[in-house]
Amino acid sequence: KLFNDLHSKYLSLRSVDKRKVQAPVNPHLQHDRIEKDGGISKKVQSPFSKVPQISSVNNNIETVSSYQKQVLEFEFRINKTRLFEQLSNQEFEELQEQYRALDASYVKLPMEERRKIQRASFPYAKIEKDGRITYKKFELLTPEERNALGC
Repeated sequence: KLFNDLHSKYLSLRSVDKRKVQAPVNPHLQHDRIEKDGGISKKVQSPFSKVPQISSVNNNIETVSSYQKQVLEFEFRINKTRLFEQLSNQEFEELQEQYRALDASYVKLPMEERRKIQRASFPYAKIEKDGRITYKKFELLTPEERNALGC
């Protein structure tokens, strides 16, 4: 489980950052190896060679379905605002916290399950203008706002 968590974090890194760190090594794939010391070969046993293999039984059905239910609730909450109605900053902060929790639960899912579902996204950009914080949908950003955010 620790390897899967570390591996998913490694995969989420940008390619520039991946070059700076070493990829995690799966301890279950470690095999005995042969080292040569001055022409003499000796077998070095891996410390993980006696670790039993973990079965790949799908026990995450409830986790994936609960994640999908949470995503639907999140999307419903985002889309329930009316055309000329704006959420308060406190409501935007609550939405952002809900998104962070969703993203954390997505990262905890096994890689096979993550490939089957779509990751939730936060559709608003946080913009500070004249000392005041506002939120705006990404598709409604002006070119100057996009440049300021680095989009």
